[in-house]
Amino acid sequence: MARVEHSFMTNQRPIARRWVARSAAALWALLIAALLLVPLPPEQEDYLPGWLARLIVPGFDKVVHGALFFGFAYFLLGALDTGRWRKPLAFLVAVAYGALTEWLQPRISGRSGEWNDLLADAAGALAGVVTVWAIEIAKKRSRERSARLSA
Repeated sequence: MARVEHSFMTNQRPIARRWVARSAAALWALLIAALLLVPLPPEQEDYLPGWLARLIVPGFDKVVHGALFFGFAYFLLGALDTGRWRKPLAFLVAVAYGALTEWLQPRISGRSGEWNDLLADAAGALAGVVTVWAIEIAKKRSRERSARLSA
């Protein structure tokens, strides 16, 4: 069965899918800003309730940073047009956004920027890019295998 190419699908994602992906990336960026840039009261040493803070291992905030930027890179990859520089661009944009949040945090009450947080942001973004890359390779191999079997 031949694949039908519409005029708006020339080697790019359909317009509607890109719009949804771009909206998701923008909303994820707003979620990151809301979580990382909300002011904390100066007397509040930890923003988690005591019972929850005791359940969480030290350094859990690095896991949160990594997960946030994993998602951001993932959504950015869906939002960007296909092309050779899509993956490096998504990684660089995510890391730049992480650097911006870390630069802004010391200017916000109860927050502080940390190099380790930026490193966790970059690790999460890299993991997101590598995950999408692996998924794309698996899909390509699956299509090639299907084409060989149907031929």
